[in-house]
Amino acid sequence: MWTLSQAAKNVNASKSTIQRAIKSGRLSAVKSGNSYEIEPSELFRVFPKETSHQRSVGQTETRPDYDAVVLKSELAASKEINAMLECQIDDLKHQRDEWKEQAKQQGQTTQRLLEDHRAGPSLKSFFQSLFNPLNTRKRQTD
Repeated sequence: MWTLSQAAKNVNASKSTIQRAIKSGRLSAVKSGNSYEIEPSELFRVFPKETSHQRSVGQTETRPDYDAVVLKSELAASKEINAMLECQIDDLKHQRDEWKEQAKQQGQTTQRLLEDHRAGPSLKSFFQSLFNPLNTRKRQTD
């Protein structure tokens, strides 16, 4: 971040020109106490530096240090976005694992509900005694 004086010096403009651009909203800056803090990439966006030859021809070409500042700020922003996305991925993985565990527990509960847990003689022995009267008679005579 640059002060108003540093920003004016880097783009060969007066402090009042920079301040007017801030007040009009063309240039973004953060007010810190009585001074402004200006991001270099934002400054060069509004005030691209031109050489005397470029002014006469009417061409604008970016400066190498401007490109470096822009690339550095883009890289920093990309790294920040990457870190946020990594955090979101970790959160989603954690949620997925929790849901898997819940589904597993739900499946076990469903399985227990479907099993016959009644006390007493089983249905199998009931049907055997009903449809196989010889077995029952043998038991009674023994």
